[in-house]
Amino acid sequence: MDKQGRDLAETVWTRLDRKAGAIIELTVRQLRHRLSTWVVLGVGVMLMALLLIFYIDSVRESFEPIDNDGDSVDEDGDGYPRG
Repeated sequence: MDKQGRDLAETVWTRLDRKAGAIIELTVRQLRHRLSTWVVLGVGVMLMALLLIFYIDSVRESFEPIDNDGDSVDEDGDGYPRG
């Protein structure tokens, strides 16, 4: 027993009970907003995919690779630059 007359098991179990209750309350509160969380996640993924598609399209059509340092010259025609 402690100074207040409680057993150790009683204090440990009451603390665990409070923590379990807090976890359950948090979980229930989050379940109420579950749909909005999935909607925000889905819209975010779709926007990122759309941005990636436009980026890939613009790179494929308008990007001209420029060799500024001359290290990709295939002098012997074997398909390998400088090799």
